[in-house]
Amino acid sequence: MSVPHTGTGDRLLGGILSTDFYQLTMAQLYFRAGLADRPARFEHFFRSYPDYGRHQAGYCVAAGMAPFAKWMTDAHPTDADLEALRGHRSSTGQALFGDDFLGWFADLDFSALTLHAVPEGRVVHPNTPITVVEGPLAAAQLLETPLLNRLNFPTLIATKAARVSESALGRPVLEFGMRRAAEAGADAATRAALVGGATSTSNTAAGYTWGVDPSGTHAHSMIQAYLALGEGERAAFQAYADTYPDDCLLLVDTVDTLGSGVPNAIAVFEGLRRRGHRPVGIRLDSGDLAYLAIQAARAAEPGGLRRGDHCLVQPTGRAHDLADHPSDSGGGVPCRARCPGGDQPPGVRRWFALGHQRRVTQPRWRLQAGGAETRWCVAARHQTI
Repeated sequence: MSVPHTGTGDRLLGGILSTDFYQLTMAQLYFRAGLADRPARFEHFFRSYPDYGRHQAGYCVAAGMAPFAKWMTDAHPTDADLEALRGHRSSTGQALFGDDFLGWFADLDFSALTLHAVPEGRVVHPNTPITVVEGPLAAAQLLETPLLNRLNFPTLIATKAARVSESALGRPVLEFGMRRAAEAGADAATRAALVGGATSTSNTAAGYTWGVDPSGTHAHSMIQAYLALGEGERAAFQAYADTYPDDCLLLVDTVDTLGSGVPNAIAVFEGLRRRGHRPVGIRLDSGDLAYLAIQAARAAEPGGLRRGDHCLVQPTGRAHDLADHPSDSGGGVPCRARCPGGDQPPGVRRWFALGHQRRVTQPRWRLQAGGAETRWCVAARHQTI
């Protein structure tokens, strides 16, 4: 197994060459054939809703346009881009890209293109354009892959967030998917989740960037550290409560949720209440979340988590499964879709957490005849892997 060498370093990543290679070979063909400036129209849409096995979602939520529009405005070929293309050789050792094309490419930007799009946070449906790009054929062709790359994934995550928010019936939804995301894709996913209705995120930098205070509790490793020291789960809970007496939310499933975690949490919460603090609640991260949430609430009711305290039970981990039931198979719309920085819903008794699922969006093309000019349509289909 070989490790990719750095070559020109990271100077090319994220720029105008962050595209599928065939976009560049087609652009040179259009340039040579005199078609580069021919008017064209690209339509970006999807063919079917995300498929969850037993049913399909009844809607999607558009997302990703603001970051894409900024990239589109700023993108232009650099000397490093031209150097990389100039050094590419054909199978016979000849330069694959001619100096004539590279001269044209050096002056390329996307200012000649017109982009029309559905605003972020709006509900969208299959076979209806989400984004329309009009302008010179070669420039529009080169925009295809960046557009799909920057819009399909955020739309998928915003859709999932909206479905979780709908299932939560107005309760706050927290996005905790950073560790499952693909490197910088975590930031795009966080932003998309906020567009789709999530009220907070564990992604600290992204939360502050988009005007949302990040959220989080503690990990199982904190409990394990105290267990390794011989002090136990109760001591770990007490240390956390002493450090954050007014923001104390305890993860109770490290040892035994109902036999240890919940009783120890109640005991610690009783101490907080005697000192004049209000405990926030407990977090469940494994097991049968629905059953454990009910049993934990029953155990807490007569003790340290009284109904008047509005203490919450926060299921995480597989909580996104709560949105995968066919309650909206008739095509309902989400309760809330907003852009980052919008008003937060009021705090209520139960929260849900959103994790990123492993899905891939496959772009598809079809060519249609369109009057005096050729009409190109870009189709994107969501699939589960």
